[in-house]
Formats: sequence, C-alpha cells, structure tokens
Amino acid sequence: MNQPTTERIPERREGVAPSTPSSGDETTSPDAATRRLIDLSHTIEAGMITYKGLPAPMICDYLSREASRGLYAEGTEFHIGRIEMVANTGTYIDAPFHRFADGADMSELELASLADLPGVVVRVAGWERPGGRDARAIGPDVFEPYDVRGRAVLIHTGWAAHWRTDRYFEGHPYLTEDAAVFLRDHGAVLVGIDSYNIDDTADPRRPVHTILLGAGIPIVEHMRGLEQLPDTGFRFSAVPVKVKGLGSFPVRAYARLEADQQFLQTERQADRGRWWSKSTNNSRRQSATRPVVANTTRAAERSDALLPYGHPLRALRRGCRPGTHEARDRRP
Repeated sequence: MNQPTTERIPERREGVAPSTPSSGDETTSPDAATRRLIDLSHTIEAGMITYKGLPAPMICDYLSREASRGLYAEGTEFHIGRIEMVANTGTYIDAPFHRFADGADMSELELASLADLPGVVVRVAGWERPGGRDARAIGPDVFEPYDVRGRAVLIHTGWAAHWRTDRYFEGHPYLTEDAAVFLRDHGAVLVGIDSYNIDDTADPRRPVHTILLGAGIPIVEHMRGLEQLPDTGFRFSAVPVKVKGLGSFPVRAYARLEADQQFLQTERQADRGRWWSKSTNNSRRQSATRPVVANTTRAAERSDALLPYGHPLRALRRGCRPGTHEARDRRP
C-alpha cells in the first residue's frame, strides 16, 4: 500500500523568503537565497502612519473566507482583501510625476531604471558634520569618495531605527540641494534613503525632489535594513505596481548580493567571534578574527577587512598562492 505523501509548508519569517524544497544545489537552496536577498522595505499594516498628516492605510475583507464558502464547493474557500491608502505609504518610490505634471508616472517608468541596478551604500549614520554644521544635512562632500555613476545610491542614515515612533517625524537627516546637484551631475540613476524625507521638510521648495525628479532620477524613501548591505557588490531593485496617473507607490525594495559579497556575508554570520581553517597537515587551529575597520571609503578594502588573517581569498586578491607565508596579511 502506498504511503500518503505530504507537502512541507514553507516556514515564514519576517524579511525572509519562505523556504522551499531544494535539490541540494547551494546556489538554489533556501539558505543560499536567504543570504543572497536582503529585504529593505517596511511592512505595511492597518493604522500605520508613514508621513505625518497623511492617513493610515485601512485593510479589511472585501470577501471573507466565511462568506466565500457559500460560493464554492465544500472545503473550498478564498479571501479577497481590500486596502485603502494614500500612495505615499510604507517604503515607496517617487516618479517624476510626483513633482511635475508632465513627468513620467508609475506606468511609464522603465523597468531598467528600477530593477537589478548596481548599488552603492553611502553611510552617514553617526557621522558628525565638520565645522559645527547641521548634523542632519548631508552635503556633496559625503558622496565625493564614491563612484555613483550608473548606480542606485542608497544613503544609510540609521533613522529607520525610529520607525513607528514619534521621533521618526521630527529632526530627520536629509540631503542638501548641493548634494542633489552632485548626484545628478555625477550620473546616479536612483537615490534611496532610510529617512523620513530626502528633503528638509522645513524647506517648502523641496529642492532635492525637484532636482532629482526633474532629471528623471527616481527616489525611494523610508527604507530599512541598509546596515545589512556591503558598500558595493550588490544589485538593487524597487519595482512598483504599474499604475497610470500616480507619481508615488509602495515598493518591495530589496538587494541581491553578488557572489563575493554573498560569501563575505556568510563568513560574518558564521564566524562572529572566531574562525577555523585547515592547516597543511589537516589539523584544525583557531585564530582571532581581525576587527572590522569602519567608515572606509574603498569597498575593496572594506571587503578585505572582513576576512580573517591568512584567508585564501585575501591571498588570491594579492596574487599570492594560498598556504604560503606570503599569503598572510601583515598590515597593522
């Protein structure tokens, strides 16, 4: 007699794609997918305030499961939901139509401008402005060390830590007008930020929206999770629903780590305090992990700093043969 088969229901976790059965290939396994895709969006919930003065979304049943049972065969039921919300809810993207009546709306944005873009993270969380200037104002000098041409520029301010609190609405970090001009003139193709607004809300001109959207550069606001990303080595996507006549709409923003950065992230997760490697005589030894050097402006140096001393990948990057003394990094 044949044994009944059961299908495993994927486990759901916040910010992680459900697990699915795998053939064992690491590149397609659930764990590999979890390491490779980083969710950068807030969850939209009923009653949630995104922007002060705008209404919260209302989420309810249009057709409940109970009501649907009378429409289908016994044991069959469905749910059809209804949502009412303003377009600027949760993590959302602004198209030129948000600012300009003749600008492209959600339905007119090219997928190539929204999906699988090479990305760079510019980190200003905890950064002190020189000369006593407003610590909230992010000027062009912050972006000068980075190559932003052809990239989605994601600005990590750390402000997402205040999400769903009153603090989130007041005193937020923002870009200056000169910073917007710099990003436009240096070829950024999308700009995202994990703050309440990319503009100073005290400035009614909204110069950053005006400059970026006027140049056809989409803006993603209210992001989260940027601390999980490397400085470079990832592809960014933020695709909205294709709606005619809207200039903003929520997105499921996410990053896909490229091969080398996926490896580095796995190393960090698996080796929080110490690492193990095989010696030439197949014995195992333990060594202290080198502390990560923060605030470096070169992504290659930052990635290198995440690897322990003597790691083969460091040797390969320096043109040395793994296993030799020359392969060891002797920098102080």
